[in-house]
Amino acid sequence: MKENYLIIIILVLMMTSCQVPKNEIIIAGKIIGKVPENVEYTIPVNDVSFILFEKKIRPDSLGNFKIRMKIEKAGIIELSNGHKPYGMLIVEPNMQYNIYIDTENKEQVFRIDSENNIGQELYNDLYISEADMEIEAMKFFKDTIISKIKQDLGKKEKIEIDQFQELLNDKIISEEFFSLVQSDRSYFYKGVLSMIASIKYMVNTRRNNNLNLDDYRNMWFEVYETHPVTNPDLMRSPWFFYYVQNYLRYFEFTDTSFSRDAQQELYKQGLLQTHKIENAKKLLSGTVLEYYFAASLSYASFSKNYEKELISLFNQYQEDYPSSNYLPFLEPEIKSIVKFHELKEVSFGDGINFIDASQNNDSFHGIIEGLKGKKVYVDIWATWCAPCKVEFGHKENLNRLLKKNSIETLYISIDKEERAKQWEDMIKYYDLKGYHIRANEELKKELTEIIGGRYGIPRYFLVDESGNIVNKMAEPPSRIEELQKQIIEM
Repeated sequence: MKENYLIIIILVLMMTSCQVPKNEIIIAGKIIGKVPENVEYTIPVNDVSFILFEKKIRPDSLGNFKIRMKIEKAGIIELSNGHKPYGMLIVEPNMQYNIYIDTENKEQVFRIDSENNIGQELYNDLYISEADMEIEAMKFFKDTIISKIKQDLGKKEKIEIDQFQELLNDKIISEEFFSLVQSDRSYFYKGVLSMIASIKYMVNTRRNNNLNLDDYRNMWFEVYETHPVTNPDLMRSPWFFYYVQNYLRYFEFTDTSFSRDAQQELYKQGLLQTHKIENAKKLLSGTVLEYYFAASLSYASFSKNYEKELISLFNQYQEDYPSSNYLPFLEPEIKSIVKFHELKEVSFGDGINFIDASQNNDSFHGIIEGLKGKKVYVDIWATWCAPCKVEFGHKENLNRLLKKNSIETLYISIDKEERAKQWEDMIKYYDLKGYHIRANEELKKELTEIIGGRYGIPRYFLVDESGNIVNKMAEPPSRIEELQKQIIEM
């Protein structure tokens, strides 16, 4: 009798432990393969999804992690590492999701085990990155018949939504899941339409083509009339920021009093972001303005250009929205900008060396000749390159590895003359020990020839003691173990 009673107690405890508290979700994750230092996950703040409103969690040594989150409505969460997405998760209150991230499997990195996993997989097949909207719009760059553009996009949208409708009919996904996806896909394709309109308007105005710009203007107005930026359903979609951004951009394009020269002048004065927020305040209000103002600050801060005006704009945001739930996501970014401007005033740290710009600065091999007899790790970067600056966050591990192997670091910036001061300030801020040079046009041309055509940055080389480039595709600091293997093979 006592044994039966004990079994009942154990079963009750097991059932209780599996229950998810009300208005909460649990994401139980498992990393298969190499375990990253952190997994990033977005937070639906005020039911709003935005890629930069995120937290991090550190998996244990076996790759396990657990995320608990309070939500009241269905939302969309992105999981990533270094802002490279693993996958998307549509979450509903009171549910648990078991996810598997296979860092070694390029075919299927992200897998979800849940009651609605078929719907989850289908959504992940549709969503790849925040660049999707622009990529889709550019497919119609050469098309000039607006009715056909609308028809083609309408067909794509219907095909996608019909697939989820089938899942709803078969009770594989819930009504709330379907409603969120339907709104998300609808706003995605309306966003593509508005982006086509703004791209056509901008390009045709600059090239003085003879297309009827009124047709594109009307198409744009129709999009935002039928799918207004004030719709609360839109705010739950990852596309919300880009949709609103394009709404504001089009007003700017069609404002004849605002030219490209005026934009360049604002940039030089350090007031471009301020201008954008002032425009937003004219056209947005309420929760949409509160969100867009915060997201714009976050987006601009993420680029790590450290614009001083962002400090003033943040102070303004605090005054306008002292209780905003977005503030905790903005404060760390603004603190880094404050620190950047403080460090601008100090001297260069020990171990930072500038190559004399008057000697051999137009020849890569001439620069390497000056370092002859030394192995060199070359980092090609620019102050405007956000991924380059993300890699600087791994410099401690890099410096240890290079020192151990008697390798020098050569940083080649491809910044233009007008960013020379920013180049020097960033070297101070990131404390980039090693040799530095800012490439002139001849050196940039030679780098292109060495690589074999156009290239993206950051880009890394390994050079041996004789000055030979032994690896034109060296691994970045964030992949330190792989870089170590390449160094051993030098």
